[in-house]
Amino acid sequence: MNSSRSNHSATLLQDGRVLLAGGVTDRSNTQTQTAELYDPGTGKFTSAGNMATSRSGHSAALLSNGRVLIVGGGASAEFYDPTTNTFLPAPGVSDNRCYAVATLLADGRVLIAGGADCSNTLLDTAEIYDPSTRQSTPTGNLVAAQAYNTATLLPDGRVLLVGGRPSVLTQIYDPATGSFTFGPRPASPMWGSHTATRLPDGSVLLLAGGDDVEIYK
Repeated sequence: MNSSRSNHSATLLQDGRVLLAGGVTDRSNTQTQTAELYDPGTGKFTSAGNMATSRSGHSAALLSNGRVLIVGGGASAEFYDPTTNTFLPAPGVSDNRCYAVATLLADGRVLIAGGADCSNTLLDTAEIYDPSTRQSTPTGNLVAAQAYNTATLLPDGRVLLVGGRPSVLTQIYDPATGSFTFGPRPASPMWGSHTATRLPDGSVLLLAGGDDVEIYK
C-alpha cells in the first residue's frame, strides 16, 4: 500500500476497486486523512486524495449511486465520489460515532447504529441516513448499547448486529418497525475481531477470531 494503516475502512466499489480510507498509521495511534484505491486488475494501489478530516474507527457504506458514505471517527461525515476521485461534505448525519457500522438497507437508506462517542462510552442510539434528502433522522434505540460489532443485512431486509462490546450480544433491527430486538446469544464470545459474512443461502457465517465458527440462520 502507499501507507501502512489499521482501524481504517475498506469498501468495495461498483467497478471492482477497493477504497481504503483513514485509520492510524503507527503505534502512537496517529490518525490519517489519506485514502487509496486498490485495483485488482493491476494489483496496485494509487492515491485517492485526502478526506476532509483525519479519522479512525469510522464506518463506510457504498450507496446505490456509487458514492461511499463515511461517518464517525471525526468531526463530520463525507462522501467519496469515485467518478471524480474526490471527497465531498455529507451534511445531515446527526451523531458523531466511533466503532459503529453503517449498513446499506434494501431501500437505499443507511442504518447507523450504536458505537461509542469516541471516548469509549457506548451508545444505544441509531439513525437512518437518506441519500435522497441528505438528511438523517433518529430511529428506535438499541435494546442495549453496543459497539465494535458487525452488522449484516439479512435477505428479509432486517439487520443483524453481533458481538463486540458486549461480546455475546446480538440484536436485530427491523426497518419496517424502526425497532431493535434481541437476537439469539452466540455460543462463543465475539470480541470485535470477529467477522460476519452473509452466505448465498441467506445464513450468516460468524468467525470469532480463533477456532470458533458459527452459523446464524
